[in-house]
Amino acid sequence: MSKEEIKYTIHNDWENIVVRTEDGGVASIDWNGNHYYTTYYQTRDTNEEVDWDKLAEGKTYCKDWDAIKYPSVDAEMITDALEWLCCGDYEFRRVVKPMVLAKTNLNVSGTWVKARITRTEDGNLEVYIDGAEKHFPLGTCVQGHNDEIIITKNDF
Repeated sequence: MSKEEIKYTIHNDWENIVVRTEDGGVASIDWNGNHYYTTYYQTRDTNEEVDWDKLAEGKTYCKDWDAIKYPSVDAEMITDALEWLCCGDYEFRRVVKPMVLAKTNLNVSGTWVKARITRTEDGNLEVYIDGAEKHFPLGTCVQGHNDEIIITKNDF
């Protein structure tokens, strides 16, 4: 007998990591300066953007993570959040939504062009340059007339 599948997303905004389940479950993994802690929200939120005010009105539960054993967020912390949000025996499947991470201008051969860095559904990062016929995976060497640039995360 196969397990019921629950889809979830992870949003990392460099301040915290938000785990969301398809039924509106929300947990946030944050750093307080000394260690990570997870806040589990009992209230469900199915809005596109998390309504933190709505979640704050409901009950929350917290778990502190030992700073020595957990110096960074890892799979165990994500699994813990999912298991708290979804009581029962489930198969979890991460869904990565395509999203624009940054918009910027790049200097290609002395010409400033608009570009955006995007995360694809399969989790890869790509760079789109306005006017280009294709997109470029992160780390691609883009040829200009007189020079070349290598697009890296540091460019954004």
